[in-house]
Amino acid sequence: MEENKGIKILMAAHSILLVDDEAGILKSLQRLFAEEEYQIYTADGGERGLEILKGHSVDLVISDQKMPNMSGSEFLEKVFRQYPDTMRILLTGYSDMEAIISAINKGKIYQYIAKPWNNENLKITVKKALDQYELIRENKRLLQITQRQNEELKENNELLEERVSQRTQELDKLYKELKKNFVEFIRVFIYLMGGFDKQLGERCKRVAFMAKLIGQKLSLPEKELEQLEIAGLLHDIGWITIPKEIRSKSRPFLNAREQEMIKQHPLIGQATISTVQNLSEVGIIIRSHHENFDGGGYPDGLQGEKIPKLARILRVADEYDNLKKIKVGDKPISNERCFEYLKKYRGTLLDPNIVDYFFLVIRDNIAAKNKQKEICLSVDKLKPGMKISRMVKTINDAVALQPNTILQEEEIAGLASLKSTKVIEDRVYVYST
Repeated sequence: MEENKGIKILMAAHSILLVDDEAGILKSLQRLFAEEEYQIYTADGGERGLEILKGHSVDLVISDQKMPNMSGSEFLEKVFRQYPDTMRILLTGYSDMEAIISAINKGKIYQYIAKPWNNENLKITVKKALDQYELIRENKRLLQITQRQNEELKENNELLEERVSQRTQELDKLYKELKKNFVEFIRVFIYLMGGFDKQLGERCKRVAFMAKLIGQKLSLPEKELEQLEIAGLLHDIGWITIPKEIRSKSRPFLNAREQEMIKQHPLIGQATISTVQNLSEVGIIIRSHHENFDGGGYPDGLQGEKIPKLARILRVADEYDNLKKIKVGDKPISNERCFEYLKKYRGTLLDPNIVDYFFLVIRDNIAAKNKQKEICLSVDKLKPGMKISRMVKTINDAVALQPNTILQEEEIAGLASLKSTKVIEDRVYVYST
């Protein structure tokens, strides 16, 4: 054994860091693992443990919970964030449930061991933890090999394609570059809107999302869906030219000159993006998204089907998002009130056919939510990806997992650990979908 600045080392295949502020416990743990082929590091607290981890490769950390300055759960959370591959075990008393839950949820510990521990059980737990560490490391190694082989295969395929048709590959490369530049161009516009007005940028994203759902319900071709989504994202780009003091005013308080400035924003939006050849049709949609179905809109006073179809779709999505911003007292306006408004202006402001399809979109979304049922499972039936539907509590009424938590392997292992010590009941409610 070699001793160096408080770090005791046994040359071995696996390395373990033991952390406890009591020297007697550290010596007990060292004696326990003395006959094993482990490389042992010791630290008298969390801060010293982090220093050791900076300079040494450690496969497993075993930490006591009750330590001055930094508790074991706090230390293991830092270890998880900085060294996620290192396995983590917490030593604590049965009564300290809050620390156990924190270590499971934040430190993603492999297991906790109750004090006083059983030597054989602790040795078996350590061996299993290191076996899992090796399994994870081997899976990563195999994944890297697979990725490297896939990259090599891709390079070989690209080389073969180049030999078969050099000209086709050059044209394909040119097309991808143009498409990439086009997408980057769209992102620049969205970034400008978000930087200019965060709420405006988020609103444009919502309108684009809803407009695309309506377009999908109408079975529009892919090209039109793409144009509709881009138009939704950029439909209010013209707002960035309007002074903030005018944008912040409510419509009834605008004077004639200010109202005219606002009516110019669809034209400014079209002019802003129509210089790009691929966006000329999107510019027409943006120009017309404030036209009324009865001809009373702006800027051109178009009526009925003379208004571009995609602009009529965008108008419904835009109107709905505007309604959702209205508050009655301190609460947002209800969906029922929104629907009443849309029905009222069906055929005047809005295309009645598109309003009907919008209601179908909402109906489908409600139906999809209603299909989401919950089931009760034992812990050993849980799978990664399942969503918790009810709060998981311990027998002491402490919160182990919140509703809507998406289960990962670490959470499932934590629940299994709590179940094995009868800290929680063996039933967990999850959504069946």
